[in-house]
Amino acid sequence: PLSTLSPSAVAPEPPRAARAIAARSGAITVLKGARSVIAAPGGEICVNPTGGPGLAAGGSGDVLAGLLGALLAQRLGAWDAARLGTYLHGLAGDLGPDSGGLASELASRIPSARQALLRHEARPDEPGTLRSFP
Repeated sequence: PLSTLSPSAVAPEPPRAARAIAARSGAITVLKGARSVIAAPGGEICVNPTGGPGLAAGGSGDVLAGLLGALLAQRLGAWDAARLGTYLHGLAGDLGPDSGGLASELASRIPSARQALLRHEARPDEPGTLRSFP
């Protein structure tokens, strides 16, 4: 396993947990949650501003994993793929119902999320301005 931390150990400080997992694994880490955290082995941390409770639905993490894989297959660097993919995944969730929803519905909203981002209609806090932690 990538982490031996229990969800109750991660919950109080997701950025610290993500940083520890990234440092231990030597890989970019996405810790999915109410505000997903992206961490790099060197200690960089970003918190994704998109997404919400609707992404707690079963299969949502699979959609995120597929999106990240697709971005990596297009030769986007791992750090950028993790930040962009997590942002688009959350935005696709924001475009849907407040809670629940099927993973297939979430996946079908990813093109709309991408178009909204390209038109700068998404949010003022786009991926380049994700909050970083020291």
